[in-house]
Amino acid sequence: MYQRCRQFGVLMTLGAAVLIGPFAQGDVIDDIGSITLRLQASDLVLTDGDPVSAWGSFSQATAAKQPTYVASDSQFGGAAVVDFDGITTHEDGDALTWSGAGVIARTIYAVANVETGGGNRGLVSNNSDALNVRLSDNSYYRSPGHAQDGNDFTGAGGLEGSMALNGVPDGAYTINSPHIVTMVSANNQTYSNMAIGNNRVFTSGVDPWATRYWDGQIAEILVFDRELTLKENYTVLTQLRQTYGLSRGQVLGTGAGALLGGDATDPENDGDDTPAAGANFNATFFSNQEPYFSDSGDPSSSLEGAYDVFDNKLGGGEAKWCCGNSSLMNSEGLYVGADFGDLALLDHFTIASSNDSPLRDAIHWAIQGSTDGSTWEDVFVQNDTATIWTARDQVIEFSHGVDYLQTKLYSQYRYIAYASGGTEHALGELEFFLIPTPAALPAGLALMGLAAAGRRSTRR
Repeated sequence: MYQRCRQFGVLMTLGAAVLIGPFAQGDVIDDIGSITLRLQASDLVLTDGDPVSAWGSFSQATAAKQPTYVASDSQFGGAAVVDFDGITTHEDGDALTWSGAGVIARTIYAVANVETGGGNRGLVSNNSDALNVRLSDNSYYRSPGHAQDGNDFTGAGGLEGSMALNGVPDGAYTINSPHIVTMVSANNQTYSNMAIGNNRVFTSGVDPWATRYWDGQIAEILVFDRELTLKENYTVLTQLRQTYGLSRGQVLGTGAGALLGGDATDPENDGDDTPAAGANFNATFFSNQEPYFSDSGDPSSSLEGAYDVFDNKLGGGEAKWCCGNSSLMNSEGLYVGADFGDLALLDHFTIASSNDSPLRDAIHWAIQGSTDGSTWEDVFVQNDTATIWTARDQVIEFSHGVDYLQTKLYSQYRYIAYASGGTEHALGELEFFLIPTPAALPAGLALMGLAAAGRRSTRR
């Protein structure tokens, strides 16, 4: 028996371990189809610092209103961008327009950076204060829950669409932090005219939209005439991140207060880490080194055990796992994991650095799944020359369909480290958030709603 699950966009066998069709790492955006507009700054044949009078079918005849071509921007992994200066007068605010565009849009991706925030600064519009992709204030794009109205792309026609930043359902952005913004309308919209860099471009008279010029860079704009499946969305996000040097994951903050809490190992948050094996947890733990919880109240207890990554604590001593065996790490890998008993999808997980030296952070590590505890398959892999964390006790969240694409269900999940920045290893905390039998989920969840549902229900 099969069931169509809209949030996954694939046929799925009920109760089976195979969740989604195989994802090939070679899958690319051009294979998806249904693209109605694609602008890439890298396609422009210009010299660094040149004015951009035309970009695809968009143009700007007035020299003072032409944005600038940047051949290589380090914030975007060295890729080319178009720089809009955000000057707030109609005589010299940068913008490009396309009269009679006729672009059908359901899903819009943009790779951009905001240098100056503020209300209504327009990234894309119908050049008439309609179908806007724009800022709400210094912290958010206009989106569901953040000043959205019927003039916005996600609110057009009184229907509410969805919005994500770097794949995470929300409109929050950070100044001078390049990102991928995704807008999904509730139905198809048509851009009869189109503008990039403002809500509406004036050519004469008093400009009521003078504060709405985009101030920042745009590397790419990508438009589809339909809503994408989870796999297709992952393909787009993955390729855009790789092209523009953008990182996976969402930094939640530092310290135990940044943990989500209520994960699958301890959904009631009543786990007792006093016994070496733990008590009141909803999983059985295992590790190939230091397989125990530490007890700071017991002078005879060994500290910094592997199971301490499941104790909902961050800090020194019993609140972390340290310090590892380099020969074991470099041969078979250091691992710690949890057996949940039943098959489930790893919807999202958090992983936190320790309070220790950054040289002890893993730089090559993975989250793996298994159904028997013997055969392990990668769910998520991080292999780099430097740590992903920028602070101590920092919590980063990774989500299925955004940062990785899980193809099977597993009953056991583990973290395994193959290399650190030095000769030792340390880890602060792990949280696994599972969805049992995804086929039973409500069919009405939106494209990016699956991961959001898990996060919202578990956040403290």
